[in-house]
Amino acid sequence: MAVSEAQFAEWVQRHYRAVYRRCYYLLGDADEADDAAQETFLRAYLARERYDPARALRPWLLTIATRHCLDRLRRRSRRPATRWDDLQTLPAAPARAEDALVEDEEHERVRQAVATLPPMERALIVLHYWEDLPYEAIAAQTGLSVSAVKSRLYRARQRLARILEES
Repeated sequence: MAVSEAQFAEWVQRHYRAVYRRCYYLLGDADEADDAAQETFLRAYLARERYDPARALRPWLLTIATRHCLDRLRRRSRRPATRWDDLQTLPAAPARAEDALVEDEEHERVRQAVATLPPMERALIVLHYWEDLPYEAIAAQTGLSVSAVKSRLYRARQRLARILEES
């Protein structure tokens, strides 16, 4: 089925925020996430003839975004992400100011540790814990088997724990 330019423009309008958010969580930089989101839609546009309308559109777009971001992370030099502070994953502030300060410091420490993980491990942590995706959805979006997702996620948690213990 051919997708018209008007239909594709509607895809972008409806799903840009979700694609951008996925790219931002994986890449940790707003400008790079914006570039990656645009590249995701370019890739989707070029592959629009292969899209199966019987399937949900959003997971297809997020799969393209995830794989593109993983490619970017693999090519990127081993520098830490620069802007994890904008993530919307912090819980409500505690009643006492000093508790809030300690909690903010701990969240920042975790974000910095996640930023040092290898690309696939970072993606698995983000997809499972920050986006709360089930193993099957993560497998579909990363191209891994469900058992590989589980074992790699286990290793990613172990590595993250070691990083946090050392810091």
